[in-house]
Amino acid sequence: RSFINVIALLLDKAYMYKDLQDSYVATKKAYATEQRANDELEKLDKIKDQFLLTAQHDLRRPLTAVKWFVGMILTGVLGKQNKKTIEGAERIQESVETSIEEVNNFLDIAQFQSGKSPVTLAPGVSVIPILESIAKKLQAMAEEHGISLNLQKTSDEPILIAGDAVKL
Repeated sequence: RSFINVIALLLDKAYMYKDLQDSYVATKKAYATEQRANDELEKLDKIKDQFLLTAQHDLRRPLTAVKWFVGMILTGVLGKQNKKTIEGAERIQESVETSIEEVNNFLDIAQFQSGKSPVTLAPGVSVIPILESIAKKLQAMAEEHGISLNLQKTSDEPILIAGDAVKL
């Protein structure tokens, strides 16, 4: 009887060893699959980064050219301009600046979502000048749509936050 118990114990150990080997092989295959997937993700991430750099350049280039040409009109390099032309050029300049900011924001959001935060928090950033700048930029658009836009301060105390003044 003891001999049969030893054989049963050895068979049980052999099956456990076989199961362990099978588990090892399956784990090794899963690890290899995971490694290939990670390699592919890294490759795709590099492609995405390259696309964003190209998009940034391709989106900014025509805007920069328009900004430069409008600057030439406004500074008088292209000769004296009438009031209507100057006003039109100023509107174009504002629109181009807004478009450049939107392109930059798009790229910042894409970088932020990919874990490459373009935001640098600094203490003591005053919110009021940022809000005044936003209100100034939106004023013309609001007036065109018959909307009154007023920024009202509740006090002269500065409102300070930890933030990125450029990104805000």
